[in-house]
Amino acid sequence: MSLLNDVELLNLLQSQSPLVRDFPSTVAREIEEDPFGPNSPVQPSSIDLHVGEIYLPGNDPNAILPHKEYSVPPGHSVIAVTHEVLNVPADMGAVAFPLAGRGQRGLSMMNAGHIDPGYEGKLWFSFINLGRDKFLLSQGDHVSTVLFWRLSARAERPWKGRRGPEVPMTAPVAAVESIAGDALMLETRAKEAARQIVTEHMTEVRSQVAQLRNELLLDLERQKGYVSAEFKNKAGLVAILSVILPVVVTAFLTYGAQILFPNITGVRQLEKDTGQLGSAVQVMEGEMKNHRSYLEAKSLEINSQYEKVRLRSEQQDPEIERLTKDVEALEKRLSKDAGANQGRHSP
Repeated sequence: MSLLNDVELLNLLQSQSPLVRDFPSTVAREIEEDPFGPNSPVQPSSIDLHVGEIYLPGNDPNAILPHKEYSVPPGHSVIAVTHEVLNVPADMGAVAFPLAGRGQRGLSMMNAGHIDPGYEGKLWFSFINLGRDKFLLSQGDHVSTVLFWRLSARAERPWKGRRGPEVPMTAPVAAVESIAGDALMLETRAKEAARQIVTEHMTEVRSQVAQLRNELLLDLERQKGYVSAEFKNKAGLVAILSVILPVVVTAFLTYGAQILFPNITGVRQLEKDTGQLGSAVQVMEGEMKNHRSYLEAKSLEINSQYEKVRLRSEQQDPEIERLTKDVEALEKRLSKDAGANQGRHSP
C-alpha cells in the first residue's frame, strides 16, 4: 500500500470517472490553469475539499435547512457537507483529515476518519468551536484534506455492494438531530455558575438587608420615643394656649374696636361732609355761572348805552359850544351893564 502523489491524483481527477468531481467554480479554474499552484486543491499527497452546505444541529425543523454561512459560537457544534462528490474506486482507500489552520483557530473536526473503497457521494463533518470567539464558516472555505492509496487487491464487496447504489449528497438527518448545538454545554454551565453566584450574593444581600432593617427599627423606636415626648410637651403648651389665647384675642379685639371704630365713624362723617361740600360747590359754580352771564349781559348793555351817549355827545358838542359862547357873551354883557348901573347911582 502506498499513498498517491500529486501527479497520480491529477490524472485520476482528469479521467472519465473522476476521483473527485463538482469542485467550486473558482477551484475548478485553478485546476485548469495551475494544477500544482498554491491555490490548487491538488496537494503533494492529498486533495483539499471545500464547504458546500452548513447544517445547525438540533431537532428544530429549521435545523435540516442548509445555510451558506454560519458564525459558530464558542462551545457550539455545526455540520458541514462538502461541495465536492467523491467516487473512490473499489481498489482504493482514503482517509479525511482536518486542516491544520482550522484547528489552530479553535475549530475542531470530530468525525475525521477513513473512507471505504467504492464510496461515492459527499462527505459530512461535524465541527466544534473550542476557541474564545465565534468562528465564521462559509461556503467555499477549505474543510478537509483527503489522502488516497491503492489496495493490494480489489475489495471483495466495496461500499456500494454493502450499502446499495444510493449516493449520499447531504448530512444524515439522524446526525443533525442527535448532535447537540451547545456541545460543551458552555451556556448551560455559565448559566448555572451565574445562578450559583447570584444565590450566594442574594444570601449576603438578604443578611445585610435584615441587619439594616433591625437598625432602622431601633432608630425608629428611638425617634418614636422622642416624638412622643415632644408631643406631650407640645400638647401641654396647646392646653395652656387654649385657655389664654381666647382671653388675649378677645381683649385685643375689644381694644382694637375701641380704637378703630371711632376712626371709621369719623371717616364716614368726613365722606358725608365732603359729599355735601361737593354739592354746595356745584351749586355755587352754577350760581357763579349765572352771575357771570348776567354781568356779561349787563356789560354789553352798558357798553351799548355808552356808545349811544358818546354818539349823542358828539352830535351835541357844536351846539354846546355855541351855547357856551352865547353864555359867555351874555355874561360879558351883564357884567358891562352892571358896571354902568353902579356908576349911575354913585353920589
